[in-house]
Amino acid sequence: MKQQHTILVIDDAPHDREIYRRYLQADPECNYTILEEESATAGLTLCQGVQIDGILLDLWLPDRNGLEFLQELQAKIGSNGPAVLVITGQGNEKVAARSIKYGAEDYLVKQDLTPQGLRLALRTAIENAKLRHQLRQSQSREHLINKIALKIHRSLQLDDILQTTVTEVRDFLQSDRVLIVRIQGDRGLVMAESVAAPWLAIGTTPIFDPCFKNGYAELYRQGRVTAKTDIEDGTLNPCYVELLRQFAVRANLVIPILQHDSLWGLLIAHQCRTTRSWSTQEIELMQHLATQVGIALQQSELYQQARQELQERQQAETVLAALQQEHQHRAEQLEALNEELQTALEELQITEEELRLQNEELFLSRQLQEEQQQRYQDLFNFAPDAYLVSDAQGLIQEANRAACLLLGSGAETLIGTPLLLYVAEAERRQFRTQLYELNQSPVPQTQSFELHLRSDCGEPFPAAITVSAISDPQGKRIGFRWLIRNITERKQAELALQQSEARLRQLVDLNLIGVMFWDVDGTILDANQSFLNLVGYDREDLTSGRLNWRSLTPPEQLAASEDTLTAMQHCTSAILEKEYIHSDGHRVPILLGGVRFAGSQTRGVSFVLDLSERKQTQQALQKANERFELAAAAVTSLIWEWDLQTDQVERSCGLVELTGYGLEEAEPTANWWLEKIHPEDLAKMDQASFFQQLPVLDRYAGEYRIRHKEGHYVWVEERGLVVKDLQGNPIRIVGSTTDISDRKEFELALQASQETIRSQLLEIEAIYQTAPVGLGWLDQNLCFQRVNQALADINGVALEDHLGRTVREVIPKLADLAEPLLRQVLETGEPRLNVEIEGETAAAPGLRRTWLESWFPVRNSSAEVSGINLVVQEVTERKQAEQELRASEERYRQLVTICPDGILIQRGGIFMFANPAALKLLGAVTPEQVIGHPVLEFIHQDDHELVLERLHRLAEGEAVPPIEEKWLCLNGTIAHTEVAAVPLLYQNQPAVQVVIRDITERKQLEQQRELLLVAAEVAREEAEQANRAKDEFIAVVSHELRSPLNAILGWAKLLQTRSFEPAMLRRGLETIERNVETQVQLIEDLLDISRMVRGTLRLNFMPVNLVALVEETLLNLQPSITAKQLDLGYYPGSEEIRVAGDLHRLQQIFANLLTNAIKFTPAGGQVEVRLVNCGAQVQIMVIDTGKGIAADFLPYIFDRFRQGNDAREPQEGLGLGLAIVRHLVELHKGTIQAASAGPGQGATFTVTLPTVSSL
Repeated sequence: MKQQHTILVIDDAPHDREIYRRYLQADPECNYTILEEESATAGLTLCQGVQIDGILLDLWLPDRNGLEFLQELQAKIGSNGPAVLVITGQGNEKVAARSIKYGAEDYLVKQDLTPQGLRLALRTAIENAKLRHQLRQSQSREHLINKIALKIHRSLQLDDILQTTVTEVRDFLQSDRVLIVRIQGDRGLVMAESVAAPWLAIGTTPIFDPCFKNGYAELYRQGRVTAKTDIEDGTLNPCYVELLRQFAVRANLVIPILQHDSLWGLLIAHQCRTTRSWSTQEIELMQHLATQVGIALQQSELYQQARQELQERQQAETVLAALQQEHQHRAEQLEALNEELQTALEELQITEEELRLQNEELFLSRQLQEEQQQRYQDLFNFAPDAYLVSDAQGLIQEANRAACLLLGSGAETLIGTPLLLYVAEAERRQFRTQLYELNQSPVPQTQSFELHLRSDCGEPFPAAITVSAISDPQGKRIGFRWLIRNITERKQAELALQQSEARLRQLVDLNLIGVMFWDVDGTILDANQSFLNLVGYDREDLTSGRLNWRSLTPPEQLAASEDTLTAMQHCTSAILEKEYIHSDGHRVPILLGGVRFAGSQTRGVSFVLDLSERKQTQQALQKANERFELAAAAVTSLIWEWDLQTDQVERSCGLVELTGYGLEEAEPTANWWLEKIHPEDLAKMDQASFFQQLPVLDRYAGEYRIRHKEGHYVWVEERGLVVKDLQGNPIRIVGSTTDISDRKEFELALQASQETIRSQLLEIEAIYQTAPVGLGWLDQNLCFQRVNQALADINGVALEDHLGRTVREVIPKLADLAEPLLRQVLETGEPRLNVEIEGETAAAPGLRRTWLESWFPVRNSSAEVSGINLVVQEVTERKQAEQELRASEERYRQLVTICPDGILIQRGGIFMFANPAALKLLGAVTPEQVIGHPVLEFIHQDDHELVLERLHRLAEGEAVPPIEEKWLCLNGTIAHTEVAAVPLLYQNQPAVQVVIRDITERKQLEQQRELLLVAAEVAREEAEQANRAKDEFIAVVSHELRSPLNAILGWAKLLQTRSFEPAMLRRGLETIERNVETQVQLIEDLLDISRMVRGTLRLNFMPVNLVALVEETLLNLQPSITAKQLDLGYYPGSEEIRVAGDLHRLQQIFANLLTNAIKFTPAGGQVEVRLVNCGAQVQIMVIDTGKGIAADFLPYIFDRFRQGNDAREPQEGLGLGLAIVRHLVELHKGTIQAASAGPGQGATFTVTLPTVSSL
């Protein structure tokens, strides 16, 4: 199928345009639509309105030249313009170069133009222009793809990425509109858009596409691409055409954007001005960019997820920090309790077993810290407060375990349920209002409030709620986090506080105990009557301000009162026993309990109880209680008393530390405790037998597991003392229960460790017996106490025959060598490693073998050397292999040293070794000039990539064939080399061995051979040219001889057969004479050429006046000059210029030059002859304004049988004249040069001859 091209011909010559049209229309490969213009201006206007594939441009136009046209065309159309061929009447290299520079594809000369040449040049130019356009498009496309990919990589803002994509794509495609549409059902939302003027933007209005109901969405999800040149061609669904008409679309291109194999949206390009055919490259570009947009969508989605996770993590860290602070506080409390316990333990007398346990606790303190850390981690993972996450409408999405327990539902029930359903019905309106305000707030905030919630399994309960908003990166509210705390106990406490305050007021008013309100300065602000009675004052004394608690306090007790005030600084209550001085002077013992008012640092209230009547009883009871409390606090144990008659159990506060249960939570019965015992341990207890033995028991002890409140079991040790009545019947049991979990864990760990040690000992024994090397143990007398089978095989003695025997008895031939060294190990206690022993044993009599032995001293518990451990390895074969390896290495080293090829080893791009041949090749005197230097330092720049590729392939394990490279020598020369490389291990590390062979001489020979081949080809062509020239010469000679002879023969026959008038007779004779002279001149030229070729042309040198000779020649040619009406200019410069030469031959030189000037100068032209005397030389210049000489022919002007190729003029002569002239000039030791500005520009011939004085 023929190609279709539109060609514009810009030429003011109709004849030339017709020739071009005829040439192109005859092209068998292309069909041309040819447009014609006569001026550059009209051509530029046409190029801007019509798609032109190629331009034939005449260099000289009426309004401007072709170079100016090229500059303006490039400025208006750019680099994507049509291919331009510049055509001119005369060849000029400078103009051709400038044409190519300004954007022309080629430069043609009209005289040399042929139909085939024009068609070939135009097709080539159009194809080259198309290829450059495609290349620029490909580069622009790659640049666009890289730019958008870089934008995606650097930016996390999806809107910016989408907008950049549509803007860059529209600019690249030069389309009218490009947009990205997000598909939502049968509607589309424009996410980004770029529109060219004057077309209107679609904007954010949703686009309804009914065609999506017909399966279009599925087709797009499968990757379908829609490219329509014209939407009106009837191939589109009418509903889709109607949709596109709304936006003035003529052609469209639709590419699906997929995300996770789902259709996310469409990348669409519109052409509104006219129809458009979308190229494959444009479609591939859009598909690639759609993929990039899909990547950006995934990146944006991951970014949003990361932000949300970061926010949740920050909130979790906040909660964690609070929990950590609480844990720190508890740790400090624990530390304080531990300090008190330590003090108490120092004051008590403890048993030896308790001291051992304490040491174990200290030893395992680190494990306790790890357990505390784990408990802290569990506390974080199982937070006591409820934690929920919901969406913006309050729909629960996540719930922790505390939330499930609080609301009485499982997580699977809570998730997906509105939180509103768990709000008490009376407060749901308040909750809705609160949720609405949170959603409407422009700034995310955290709010706290209280309301009643309802669980699925109980009554409504009061709850304190803290809620914080969750927003997406655009600030849109997407959910909330809810921290919910059951405040039932707090509410109950508040109610109890109110009730307590009421009771307190009643108590104050009832005057059951003394109550006073005070200031830290001692002023008693108020008091009830009971207090006034206690101190012996009346209310008048109170109101007058005479009562002061500091005055009532004995001086020695003021310090204790101050300490009590200090203790009450943080609203903490304090109790103090002290005395007040009664108004009558006696002291009243009291119990004072006080607390400062909240918000006040100076005032508080105290309750005062008169202890006068109960002092002694209380003091006795207090002492008993103190002893019990000290005993209970001194140990980490639960102290209890079990009344066997009532089955009531009293327990100390150690219950909390031991089981996690508070005293108020534990039933005061023995059954409550039995229910907490591990079932396995309870089954082992024989309770009936226990009660039967109680009458005869005084004490008992046992160990078992008790269930902690948190669900795990704690190992305890229980010790009890049986208390009996006077009849010996047991009435109660007093005992203690101690946490021994740490000890149990230690015992289990010890048992596991012992089991591990036993297993390791068995493994060591197995290894000992199966080890491939000999192992043994010698005592201090060098007697074998233990050996393995490998050592027995080495010594050639049975294993059991070693035991109890000395080294000399087992291996007598090696004893003299081994015994002194072994005794040295016993004496010094220092090991001997890798001792080489050589000799014979019973295993191979008569055969000398080699062993590598290591001897290690064995020390007893007193650090004294008690023996030696032996490790024996036979290395006979390895020694032989090492010797062979050393011999092989020595042979290899000698081979490398004498090898004529260069051998180098490189690792990591650095030379590690070089043999002498390599150093010589590289011009190095010492190895340091090469070793340690980078490889690329010696490689020619042209071969760097080749070398790096080879090294990479070798590193990948590929075989690399030998290649040729250019290496840089240190002496500045370049060596051509043939290089082979293989991987090897050098100094136990991967390396590459490189063998280089200098092929510089071979390359030179190859170059010489190439030159000889070229010379032979040139000689062949010259010979063929000579043969062609000879044939042409024969044909020309035949023609040149035949023409005059025909004229002579014709007139001779006429003169013989007819009678003529004198005038006609004279004309015939003149014709015969003229043709005879032509024949004579032709023969003379042929004879001169023959003499020149044979070297027999001889000159008769004599002094010659060059001025006179030139004037005579001009006088002889005057008739020809006059006949053509030429303007002759003669400038001799002086009257006489003498040269040494052959007069006849000199006249022949100038006659030939002047004859040519006259011959090739048209009528009315100018011919000049100038003689310039330069002293030692004289220059004779013949200048004409004739047809000139083409630049491509000028170098061959003096060759034999060469004439200018002008198809429009007939050729005359043999083309020998100037060849003879040059030869004659050179025989006179002169030179001749020809110059011409080109066809039609005339010519100048300059002959330079030495003068007589210079010879």
